[in-house]
Amino acid sequence: MNTIDQRKINNMENALLYITEKFNKIYSTQNIGNRKCFINNNSVLFNVDMLKSDGAFVVEYANNITEAKHNMFEDGDLFFLEDYNSLDNLIEAMCTEINNEQVEQHW
Repeated sequence: MNTIDQRKINNMENALLYITEKFNKIYSTQNIGNRKCFINNNSVLFNVDMLKSDGAFVVEYANNITEAKHNMFEDGDLFFLEDYNSLDNLIEAMCTEINNEQVEQHW
């Protein structure tokens, strides 16, 4: 791995830490297994992961604790770091998606 790639990964990891810190202040949390999940106002469990090779973050959603325990998260949109002029703008876009997410109804 070259130096530029390593810097990109370090920036992504630092950005993920920053996003997580912000979400800790905005959303409720619940530890499920070895994973810390956030909960939106619609009771949807979610977490944030990064795709280092793409330079993107993804919000992953679970409809309930059982799905979360079995790591059955569904991916939301990708948020590419390069598409935003600040990390706070990226977080704002993520929050818009997160706050609109609803628990799926299974009939």
